[in-house]
Amino acid sequence: MSKCEIKIAFDRPDRIYRGGESVRGTVKISVNETVNSKGVKLSHRWKTHGRGNVDSGPEEIIVLSQSKLLMAGEEFEFPFELKTAPYPVSYHGQLISIDHYVRVDVDVPWARNPFAEEDYILRPGAVPPEMTGDRGSKVALKAAPAKLGMIATVFLSLFGVIFLTFIAAFAFFLLPVILAVVAFFWIRKTAVAARVGTVEVSMPHIIVAPGEDWPFEISFTPRKTFQVKSITLKIVATETTVSGSGSDRKTSTHELLAKSIPLRESSLLVAGELVNEKQLVKFPGLNAYSFDASDNKITWNAEVRIDIPRFPDWSKSEELQVVPAEFFGGESNPSRAAIGDFGDEGVDDDDEDKDISSTSEDDRDFERASDTDTESIDEDAHPPATSFARPATIGELVTQLESVGRHSTQRNEIIANAASKTYEVAVLIDRIVSSMGTMNFGERFANGKTVIGSIQNTNQAIQILASESENSELESFRRGDVWDTQIEITSWDTLYNRINGQTLE
Repeated sequence: MSKCEIKIAFDRPDRIYRGGESVRGTVKISVNETVNSKGVKLSHRWKTHGRGNVDSGPEEIIVLSQSKLLMAGEEFEFPFELKTAPYPVSYHGQLISIDHYVRVDVDVPWARNPFAEEDYILRPGAVPPEMTGDRGSKVALKAAPAKLGMIATVFLSLFGVIFLTFIAAFAFFLLPVILAVVAFFWIRKTAVAARVGTVEVSMPHIIVAPGEDWPFEISFTPRKTFQVKSITLKIVATETTVSGSGSDRKTSTHELLAKSIPLRESSLLVAGELVNEKQLVKFPGLNAYSFDASDNKITWNAEVRIDIPRFPDWSKSEELQVVPAEFFGGESNPSRAAIGDFGDEGVDDDDEDKDISSTSEDDRDFERASDTDTESIDEDAHPPATSFARPATIGELVTQLESVGRHSTQRNEIIANAASKTYEVAVLIDRIVSSMGTMNFGERFANGKTVIGSIQNTNQAIQILASESENSELESFRRGDVWDTQIEITSWDTLYNRINGQTLE
């Protein structure tokens, strides 16, 4: 049994806060064994979890208690209050998840510190100070990297000089190959320019909000008459993670969304005649906001392509920065500013009246896109089923859940059919936390653990409540281990897109 039992209770049962708000709560500590504590501290920061290495934000520490003797049987309560940062907001995707954590440690000399950690949901709220209103270039919405010491700086500089010297020597022998590659691309670029001329692409808004009207324009005067297959704009959202290091370093990517927008269909372009395509594009309403950390990234790119049959295509790609609409401050409808960039040409009155800030909270919650549905985020690719047989295995349950749309209420029906049945499950562990928190889990689970992860060999998230009698077994597990157990299904968590279950008596 731990020397202390720690419970973190938030002032909001749903644990949902907005950027810039205060998170308040109470820390309750029950002492099981007399210890001479060096203090109790509460820390607060965001962390990633998923396939990549863990990235985290700066840690903020609040001292709840100085050094004191904690006697067995004593109970203590410490109120706390902390200010949330505007960014990053909570996110749960395919490869990357971002959560905000409150952790409490009791500092015990020469022993493992008793601790408890709980997460909460952070939604868009306050405008980050980096958002100045200029949408023509990206802003740095991330924590500054730690500064290196003098010795580390000198070492890295020396290493860089040696590395560059080695590359230069090696490149000398590859000079003919390098020149050949450069010549190839130069000839290709010259040939394309000889046909299309100078192409000007205008994206006035590099910073974009989901669902807004986004201004875009492409303009050029062909130097030769030629046929084009199409002129298209493609918007792509991608998760990228890096796991491991050195020779074990591995990069994984997942395409969240790829939306192609035709600007011009197959046609003949005449030399000397201006080609001008100017549109207000309805930007995808996928709330996967741009995120840039060391080993975890969410990126958005807009690529415009002139597809020329039997000839090299002309293309240009621009990285965008997608942020919550709330980050535009008093601009309740960012699409109105977008309309201002092109005037009212081609804009219907109905479009002008749309206000994405009126979108419901449920619509604004992002749930990860599946591998088979990157072209759209609606349910068209998954027609609703009319009835479901009771799944015999956990694999059948996952298959049924995947057969309906990500936002479908039928997932609750599927879970209800599986309730109270015993399932064998292998859980790929992401993290294990204390079940002591704001939720009433019942007496059997009050002092137990909560296991969060995914069902092995699937992308389905799962959370399992375990009783106190299983604590010793679970304490031997680490992130990435597989836990085989028997569970009962209890509910479906729409916020986290995961199965909730509990171990058997």
